[in-house]
Amino acid sequence: MRYDSRQAASRLKKELDRIRYTAYLMIALVVVVILVSVLRKFWLTTFFIAATVFLQLFVFRRMQKNYVEHAVLENIKATAGRLLNTENVVIKGNQMLPEEVIRKAALVPGT
Repeated sequence: MRYDSRQAASRLKKELDRIRYTAYLMIALVVVVILVSVLRKFWLTTFFIAATVFLQLFVFRRMQKNYVEHAVLENIKATAGRLLNTENVVIKGNQMLPEEVIRKAALVPGT
């Protein structure tokens, strides 16, 4: 098993860039909401507020959660995965690790 940290870092960087651009879009929508509200256009203001809330709740938050999940998985692969010679990461799996594997990987300090 050969873990490629550069490839993992580039994947995470691309994902972070998408999140950053989405955040810029949200900022632009908030500015548009302010401008439209100054012009006293009720329906346009309502539409842009709804679009901003939708973007925040259903797109941006999901992107952030996925990014954090992917970063955690890459971290596990880079640390414990190298010691265990595996790329398979099972979150909340039913597989039990033998005690000697835990000792070898130093997953629990003091064992």
